[in-house]
Amino acid sequence: MGTIAVAGISGYTGQRVLPGLPADARLLLRPSTAGRAPWKDDARTVGVDLLDEEALTGALAGVETVVCLVGTTRAQFRPATDDEHAVNYDTVDIGIPRALAAAGKRAGARRFVLLSSFGIEKGPGAYPAAKREAERAVRESGLGWVVLRPSFIVGPGRAAPRALDVFWAPVRLFARGFADDLRSIDVQVLARAVLRTASSAEWDGRVLEGRDLHAIAG
Repeated sequence: MGTIAVAGISGYTGQRVLPGLPADARLLLRPSTAGRAPWKDDARTVGVDLLDEEALTGALAGVETVVCLVGTTRAQFRPATDDEHAVNYDTVDIGIPRALAAAGKRAGARRFVLLSSFGIEKGPGAYPAAKREAERAVRESGLGWVVLRPSFIVGPGRAAPRALDVFWAPVRLFARGFADDLRSIDVQVLARAVLRTASSAEWDGRVLEGRDLHAIAG
């Protein structure tokens, strides 16, 4: 397995991926985050502007697989400051994956693993549109790619969506695969799927949804 670089490691899913990463992994973090505990004490941390393709190209030198776990919600939106870019769908959900893919290609990376979201193919609104654009940028980057599309991600602090699974139980009698794509996925299960797809080209060129992610995680 070649070197893996991960953006979004400080997020909800990223923190569960972290313990499974090897010693030579690179944790790509905004400089302001990289300078804070616990990241400043991790030798794998690389502080870099995640929208700066030139800076990212240097940070990704020698990396084989780029993993992008970044994402935002409207509740997290904020305007630009002197030290930080604005946080919105254009900068985070589109801009960062696009910059990472372009920089990864320039740096000689071979693969890209993108965390996306279930149901975005035809979903209306700005969020699905942003995810579709991010997926397009990755697929057209020239890198081998895998797109992960989980449904509701549950775990500590996110138990509520799991209650919706009871509504999908009858659907499984007639359309088991579709119901499995819709049901919630525990963040630890998703983290295992991220690590396995990042470590092997077996799933390259595929969009993986709930049924696939549960199977890969084991």
